[in-house]
Amino acid sequence: TPTSSIEISPGDIIMYSYGLVYDTGTVLQGDAEAGFMRLDMFTTKYTIDWTGINITLTGVGVSDSDVSNVRIYRANGNRIFEAGTDELITKGDDKFGTQISGVAMITLRNPANLTEAREQTIGTSTETYFIALTIDDSAEIGATLGIKIASEDCIVAKDEANINRVALYHDKNQNSVQDPDEPNLYPTETGTPEIRPTIDTLLIAKDSSLGN
Repeated sequence: TPTSSIEISPGDIIMYSYGLVYDTGTVLQGDAEAGFMRLDMFTTKYTIDWTGINITLTGVGVSDSDVSNVRIYRANGNRIFEAGTDELITKGDDKFGTQISGVAMITLRNPANLTEAREQTIGTSTETYFIALTIDDSAEIGATLGIKIASEDCIVAKDEANINRVALYHDKNQNSVQDPDEPNLYPTETGTPEIRPTIDTLLIAKDSSLGN
């Protein structure tokens, strides 16, 4: 009796991104965990494990050392970035330029043990994440700073066949054709606010020993 195998078409991750900073804005030297980008992720079907992300530094006059760390958070029940309550899913000290100049290559981690790599399982319901940067205390004043996800391959979510399951565009009507109302989702980038100096306040106390 002839037999045939049934092949199941895998799903893909769809990611919509939203910049949280703008060209007309500013950031300060020493700003900690400033939200730069929101990521909304879901799959076309089934579940897919997301394991890492590669983020490119953008701007004018900026260098890798101007950013102390890059962090990824999983939203805690809403789409508003709150570093104090959202869940850190990277080790916390990832930087630009560690492996490739101008790029932060980040592996996702177990929130309960950040030394342990652990994927985020993405399903058909939307999960929200945030990319946050800490601006170095000595960051270049006047430089502009932003981030970019250059291509769908920068979202690392490989299947058993080592194929990255991230879609370039959202095929909303599932016809395997990119229609005019289905733009590319990559590259995607934020605005590039200007780095400004930290505002220091000098307090002068009266020395009572000197009299009036």
